[in-house]
Amino acid sequence: MRRRLLLFAGLVCLVMPSAAAARPFKVGTGQNAGIAIDDAGTVYVAWQINVYQPGDAVQFCAIPPRATRCGYQTTVAFPGQGYNRSRVSVILQGNNVIDVVEPRTDGRGAYSFLERSTDAGHSFGPARRISGASFSEVVPGPGGRLAADDGPTTTRAGLFAPDGSSANTVGAELGPYLEGVFTDIASNGTEVLAAGSDASVTHAFRLPAGGNPNAAASWQQIDPPFRAREPSITGLPGGRFAAMLEPSGPGGNLFVTRLEPAG
Repeated sequence: MRRRLLLFAGLVCLVMPSAAAARPFKVGTGQNAGIAIDDAGTVYVAWQINVYQPGDAVQFCAIPPRATRCGYQTTVAFPGQGYNRSRVSVILQGNNVIDVVEPRTDGRGAYSFLERSTDAGHSFGPARRISGASFSEVVPGPGGRLAADDGPTTTRAGLFAPDGSSANTVGAELGPYLEGVFTDIASNGTEVLAAGSDASVTHAFRLPAGGNPNAAASWQQIDPPFRAREPSITGLPGGRFAAMLEPSGPGGNLFVTRLEPAG
């Protein structure tokens, strides 16, 4: 999902009561941000800073409800360096526990790393490598695991443990070559749906509860019923998912479809 919130974007639209007050405001300078909002309305944002330069890290910011600036910020150091395809993911685990995940290169390869805060982002623990490959997006998955996806050629997806026990796991390659340029992933609590597209065709793959995320055969293909691209998906109750896609041909209409478990 394209949550690349440039840090000058309208976060306040999500937390302010009126259109007049919902003006964009700047929280920092950087790229490839992730965002999460808790039930109280606090907004948590993390983004890359100083990519390919000294001080390459992630900047974390907590914005109190109805505020227009960070209540506090924390610089989160990671091993190696980020890169321009990276995306920072912010995962709220409850009870002031927040995970920040980013793909990094460390000289041996590219992997996804996680750092956990137990005090709502005031400080973060040591980095843990959670996968044997890099993934550009991470969302909460079933059973306390994290669901992750990436491209840019074949769509790749998998489930990973936040404690680092899946550090050598690489997930599964799904769908045709060159149809993972745009990817997204979602979970409905028990199942996972990954989707990828090129400039015209989207393929979606559902991982049933208990399925092996590292075996491509475990992912059931349930493509949208029309040609479209750039999928944005979310989980629904009852084993369903919803997808919004851009049209492949001329025109500005967006398509929305519900994907049922049986395809």
